[in-house]
Amino acid sequence: MKKIVVAIPSDLHCGHIVGLTPPDWQGSVDLASRDSRKKMAHIQQEGWARYVAAMKKHKPDACIWNGDLVDGKGKRSGGCEQITTDMNEQVEMACDCVRAANATENYFIRGTPYHTGDGEQFEDNIAKEFNTKAHDHPPIEVGGVIIDAKHKVGASSIPHGRFTSVAKEVLWNILWAAHDGAEKADVIVRSHVHYFGHVDWFIGPSQVHAITTPALQWRGTRYGKQQCVGTVDFGIVFLHITDGNVTVHPEIMQIPMGFDPLIRSGL
Repeated sequence: MKKIVVAIPSDLHCGHIVGLTPPDWQGSVDLASRDSRKKMAHIQQEGWARYVAAMKKHKPDACIWNGDLVDGKGKRSGGCEQITTDMNEQVEMACDCVRAANATENYFIRGTPYHTGDGEQFEDNIAKEFNTKAHDHPPIEVGGVIIDAKHKVGASSIPHGRFTSVAKEVLWNILWAAHDGAEKADVIVRSHVHYFGHVDWFIGPSQVHAITTPALQWRGTRYGKQQCVGTVDFGIVFLHITDGNVTVHPEIMQIPMGFDPLIRSGL
């Protein structure tokens, strides 16, 4: 049986200093004059190397780019965490990421308006570069498997609540399908929360995979440090499809960098 591999990269946040950064846009560890800049350059280089290695390992036939491919102008932080605030340049960066995946088919899902544009929706511009269109919430059929893809899902501030929102998405899909408002999905994919989760649901004899995808933005954003709790996962989810059956292969990667050093009192 022929195996089809579908990659689901999400939350690249190209343009942010710890977003997925192609080589032409990376900082230099050797030339950076400040430790913080050296750290950012290290994250950019190591993150890109792991991204490319994962794509070469799985060799995806298709990619579902599940939102937030660009980071936007960073208005909440005054743009101080941006490599560039030029959205056209961020689109170029994202296109370099898509090309590096080298998939035969690409599907683009629109992300959060704060990042991707309230009016313009710059992910549409990325899709045009690959002769296709961006979508909000499409059902995608690959190898006899229906994938329900959408960017946003609710997050949880408690570890054991992280699967609640995506489980709810499974039930809503079943209800919409009963009302002839959606295709009944074999795989539910959501992103936005920057952590990986995978729940298998059995509804009678049929199985549904419910997934939240890891991000391709490393931890260390000002917003994350000041306002968020919980761990962050960096990586990509791959679906291996054979004869209508799905196996889920998460590639969760680490970038060695330690953590903020202990501040010791002099008392």
